[in-house]
Amino acid sequence: MIDGSDTLGGRARESSAIENYPGFPEGITGAELMRRFADQAIKFHTEIQCPVMAAGIRKDGDRVITTTDDGTEYVSRAVMLAMGLSYRRLVAANISRFMGTSVFYGLPDSVLQSRRRCSYVIVGGANSAGQAVMRLARNPGTKVTMLIRRTIHDQMSQYLIERIRKMPNVEVLEGAEVSAFHGDRELSHVELTNGEAMRCGRVLIFIGAVPKTQWLRPNVQLDSKGFVQATNFETSMAGVYAAGDVRLGSIKRVATSIGEGAAAVQSTYRFLL
Repeated sequence: MIDGSDTLGGRARESSAIENYPGFPEGITGAELMRRFADQAIKFHTEIQCPVMAAGIRKDGDRVITTTDDGTEYVSRAVMLAMGLSYRRLVAANISRFMGTSVFYGLPDSVLQSRRRCSYVIVGGANSAGQAVMRLARNPGTKVTMLIRRTIHDQMSQYLIERIRKMPNVEVLEGAEVSAFHGDRELSHVELTNGEAMRCGRVLIFIGAVPKTQWLRPNVQLDSKGFVQATNFETSMAGVYAAGDVRLGSIKRVATSIGEGAAAVQSTYRFLL
């Protein structure tokens, strides 16, 4: 198994609360669930290489050769593509100056572990953004403002909306977008597209996700947005299968991705027999 990130689990790992996975009625953090997944894989003698970034894939007879960015070649009879999605990047002035110090994609452990009290801005309006809001708002000394491009009802589950509405230290601004980041050494405020300035200490961005699949071209067929096209989980390249969020038409949930993985493994077994 190869993974391009320093830690396994992708975007699911950064979820502050996964509440729709069977067996955890009180919910579980993404980091803990992904840790358990990794422990179970290791139990079955899976060799895990990370961070290792895939850079190309090709066929050589009945073998599939996966090339990494350092030139290493992994030769196998079959490959499973399950790399999920990556955060969609926010286009705004000066964002790079504060990235990794005051501005983050998702909710990294460094933010969760920090005891710093400050004003947070959450950019986004889907469930992942709502879960981050609830996690941060547990600290009564923290002010959290959600900036949502449309309305909170467009993409967020009703149970999360109801919880957020009850939090006294959370403000929801609909029809709001960030156009620029400002500050000297540290972030002081963000500028909205309507010209309004909003003071804050940290910004967490949840504006959707996109597949990072360009390394598969031209040998594996993708749709116009980069999702892998597959029939019964088999891609256009014989012996290469796709499961989870990266597959065109998937539901984009942890539980369903696990089910897809199990089904794709069965397809792989049949191919190898």
